[in-house]
Amino acid sequence: MADVTVFGSPFIDLAYGFPLGGAGEKLKVGVDLKMAPGGPAANVATGLARLGVEASLFGKVGADWFGQYVRASLGAEGVETSNLTLETGKSTSVIFPIVDENGEQRSYELLNNPVQFDLETSGLKNCLREGEGYLFADGVMLLEEPSSEALVEATATAAESGVSVIFDPNLRLPTSALKARTDFLEAILQNTDYLLLNEVELETLREVIWPGRENSAVKQEIMDHGLTALVVKKGACGHEVFPREVSSKSEYGSFEVKVIDQQGAGDGFDAGFIAGLAFGMDANRASLLGGAVGALACSGMTAWIPLPDSGELREFLYNHGENDLANEI
Repeated sequence: MADVTVFGSPFIDLAYGFPLGGAGEKLKVGVDLKMAPGGPAANVATGLARLGVEASLFGKVGADWFGQYVRASLGAEGVETSNLTLETGKSTSVIFPIVDENGEQRSYELLNNPVQFDLETSGLKNCLREGEGYLFADGVMLLEEPSSEALVEATATAAESGVSVIFDPNLRLPTSALKARTDFLEAILQNTDYLLLNEVELETLREVIWPGRENSAVKQEIMDHGLTALVVKKGACGHEVFPREVSSKSEYGSFEVKVIDQQGAGDGFDAGFIAGLAFGMDANRASLLGGAVGALACSGMTAWIPLPDSGELREFLYNHGENDLANEI
């Protein structure tokens, strides 16, 4: 059994490394496409495995060429893929991110009877270590049914088994659509130990669940669900940590890197943070590791390719004066 079980389904990223021109302009001849497994589930599982944390991915891909490529690629990285099902008659979702010269990106989805949102929890309990380890819940699964229900069931199963639940909402729906999933969000929060989200997602949760409340009050409402820690990611401005055992927040800056593609920053942060917990760090120390991995994830095309291994992460931390943190890996 793995130290961390990732519950969610991977995609394929086909990244195009410069902005599209106008509708009347021709595309550059020989477009430079980078193909890699994508989506939070693939990125977090791979990020953990590269850092030496035993990670398993519980999800589905199509039994097509893309699905087989994803499964083989994750397996080659050391991710346990026996519970990543290849579903016959369904396709693997393909995401086409367009990345500009500032690393900003806009994604387009190519869907043809995709399997990613057909998740179920049968057999999940057998993959968890009773009373130890972690379950990462990929909030992208809230996009469609029946994966929304499965995400709630997965977090409940983990909580009942004494497994710590880490939830990144990855909210991709407009506020109006999310209001129909309020019950799902609140149920998952009840099962969550560590909530990792960005400022936009915090504002969205406020609008959906606690309209009219100030953000400071919303953070307290979230902590009142029994969280061990809330982490708010702020991109280039760093992040905030609200541990349950400390009455005030801690604020941290970001690590400087040459940004090529920002799309993997949040997933990289999640992988580094969870790895820190697995290494025995508290939420504050783990968040620093998350910030470093998130920064490195921005240093190349796609989220998946630049995710560092433990040696690369140590070198990065030494170069940024974080010797004590590097020695904890």
